[in-house]
Amino acid sequence: MFFKQKTINKISLLLRSAALIMLLLTEFFGFGILPKAKADCGYNVTFTGNKSTASVNETNLVFNVKIVSAGVQKDCDANLHLYFGYVMKSGKIYSLENEAIITFQGNTLTKIYNVNLKTLYPQAQTNLSNPGQIVFRLAVLSPKNITVPDKYFTVNITGGGAGGDFDVRVLPLKDSYKDTDQGIKVQITTDPDKFEIGSAIKQVYVNIYSDSNYSNSLITDTVDTSKIYRPGMTTVNQWPIQISSNKGLGNGSHTIYVDLWQAGTQSRIGQGKVVIQVSGSGGGLKNNGIACNDSSECKSNYCDYDTGKCQSCADYEEGVCEAGFTCNSSGVCVTSSSAGGKQPGETAPPVVAFDCTRAGADKDPNYSKYCLENPLPVDSLTDMILLIMRGFLAIVGIWAVVFIIIGGFKMVMAQGNEEAFTSAKKTVTWAIIGLGIALLAFSVIAIVQNFFNISFPANPTSWLRGYKWFI
Repeated sequence: MFFKQKTINKISLLLRSAALIMLLLTEFFGFGILPKAKADCGYNVTFTGNKSTASVNETNLVFNVKIVSAGVQKDCDANLHLYFGYVMKSGKIYSLENEAIITFQGNTLTKIYNVNLKTLYPQAQTNLSNPGQIVFRLAVLSPKNITVPDKYFTVNITGGGAGGDFDVRVLPLKDSYKDTDQGIKVQITTDPDKFEIGSAIKQVYVNIYSDSNYSNSLITDTVDTSKIYRPGMTTVNQWPIQISSNKGLGNGSHTIYVDLWQAGTQSRIGQGKVVIQVSGSGGGLKNNGIACNDSSECKSNYCDYDTGKCQSCADYEEGVCEAGFTCNSSGVCVTSSSAGGKQPGETAPPVVAFDCTRAGADKDPNYSKYCLENPLPVDSLTDMILLIMRGFLAIVGIWAVVFIIIGGFKMVMAQGNEEAFTSAKKTVTWAIIGLGIALLAFSVIAIVQNFFNISFPANPTSWLRGYKWFI
């Protein structure tokens, strides 16, 4: 059956219109809603610091950022997102400032970052691959997905070296120790050829503990740096300890750890250790599950009288330890004074804070413990509503094109049946109307975004990132 030429022309026009609309959606919206930037958009980024060498006491490091747009401004980004931080030894970035959204003035954008090295260095020192320098990084994100290479500036640090190896001994030297021994001391020796502490560090916090149990401190002390380290000289210092099951030093093999910290900070200078043997302590202490009559017979210092066996106090509610004792993280009843608390005149053990603003980039094992990651690609209700609307309207637009094609196919298959042809024509008409509404809605969303300065940058932690048409 042949069609009238007029009908064929209409069908051809509809199909060509559908193809053109599909092309427009793909080329200009890319199923990502926003138009792509022109090829001539690009940015010349300058990132410089006022000093390439600075003392650890420097309080005013200044970094200048200047970005010049290489394209016609109306066709390129109106603003850029800047991220500033330093490179850690893991290769990841520690953020020093929250995201900055800077608007172009003409074709130029400028930003100044100030860094107090005296405050930053003690915190950053243990994160650096080379304690003698800090590599600062500037990252630039284009809302229109124009690639901008990261920029780096290296600052060499003077007077800040701290760390190295030091020797630990328990004196007097013995094959085995017991709780009746007197004058037992932990000694550390620092050799200037293997260990150093920068002149900026005035005091050192010392924590001596056993068997990786940081809370079960044998000694905590804050001393002047000169007692630990003197340039060009071997330095020796000693602290008395008690061999006792109450201190976690029951019969058996034990590792004594010595941690040195920069006093009042979260920066650890170094760690040394020595292994000792203990016998004849507490009459021979028993492991968990072994029959006991009294808590003093157990390595955990806790005897469960219901079962008549040594047990870990961590398996029970608080209060199982005797008066004056506290259950530590290893399940041992220890004296309250040795549970890691601050003693009069002492500096408390450093509390390691975790910065959740590092974009999850520094995947520290403690990240999931202290931080709750946002699984969504946006951070506010307004952005989420706009995101859902954009996704919904994109689906509407796609379906409209599909129904235009279906309607055109039905018109071809009508084969002169006026009723079928009219029905197909209505399908195409309403699909075109729906597509028009969807395109109009896109314009409304773009106006709202520009009015409220809302953007949707790529989110590296989002499970939606792969769906470019949606986010």
